[in-house]
Amino acid sequence: MNIAEVREAIAKKIKDHLADLRNDDEDFKVQFQVSPYVLTNPTANFIQVFPSSSNYATAMGRGHDARSFTIQVATALTSDIGAQKAIDHILSNDVIPNALYARDDTDPWQDIHVESDTGYTRFEKDGSAPLLGVEITVTVIA
Repeated sequence: MNIAEVREAIAKKIKDHLADLRNDDEDFKVQFQVSPYVLTNPTANFIQVFPSSSNYATAMGRGHDARSFTIQVATALTSDIGAQKAIDHILSNDVIPNALYARDDTDPWQDIHVESDTGYTRFEKDGSAPLLGVEITVTVIA
């Protein structure tokens, strides 16, 4: 499994789906910086993708590998409800599953499953406002 290809494909699908959502849904105008890599100094609002756990040779005779990826979504927690509404919109509209389950001939995986999310998580960042986010776990089978 080429991890870089998978990360880039996940990020592209999310970015494209968010652009479509902003065009179609007047209530969703939040702009997100979408990166297939961990950002060194992220500014809200961002979505970044990074590999997490892996299971090798999950079928007989070496079979296939299953690798989990974390999709971290974060917004600035600078007001009481703005950040929550942005995260609510991501979660309630199944943005990540809808983006990733849209099959494409260029997908670098055999199958992909959106497994879970953490619910709201508060992230602290040195020298700036706290972030409100959610981490979504997906498993890629190649």
